[in-house]
Amino acid sequence: MNALIVAGGDVNLSLLKKLLLSTDYVIALDRGFDYLREIEVLPNILLGDMDSIQSEVPQEVTVQVFPAQKGFTDLEAGLIYAQSLHYRLLTVIGFNGTRLDHFLSSVLLLSQTDGDVHFLDTHNRIRMLKEKITLEKGDYSYFSVIPLSPSVISINGAKYELDRKEMIPESSLGLSNEWEERVVQVMLHSGKALLVESKD
Repeated sequence: MNALIVAGGDVNLSLLKKLLLSTDYVIALDRGFDYLREIEVLPNILLGDMDSIQSEVPQEVTVQVFPAQKGFTDLEAGLIYAQSLHYRLLTVIGFNGTRLDHFLSSVLLLSQTDGDVHFLDTHNRIRMLKEKITLEKGDYSYFSVIPLSPSVISINGAKYELDRKEMIPESSLGLSNEWEERVVQVMLHSGKALLVESKD
């Protein structure tokens, strides 16, 4: 199953439409519901504290409302709910907006997820670095490895290669690498790290 979370940050409607073509289950978070209504799509479930949603919600939509004052964000609740779906791929859009604190918190939530989870916008794809990931040269121009804890990383087939290099969160060593060959292999030997693919 491919699942999609539409959160309440910035959402590109063209990207949303494209993702829906290969999505089996849609979770809307609060204002994310408004984006779906713009393209006349209803989610399988709507979650959130409903403090920013503007559209009227039809009765046929399953809704789970949380208190406005709670110890977690709507996105965290959505990620927890999605774990019960046993998805093959979970894509999250609308995770970023004008609030840098929300953006940082949202990205760090990736470290608590299981399975294949991608945070996606029109210029970036962010995911946790698993033991070994193969990156084929395609839509993205750059990739970065950002350690969340002291980590040991290897990179093959890239402009800047690493061989079991110890990396720490306070270093920018892993930023803005490029494909030297068609296929790049990134290996995590220990620790926790984010993998970010980007284009200008």
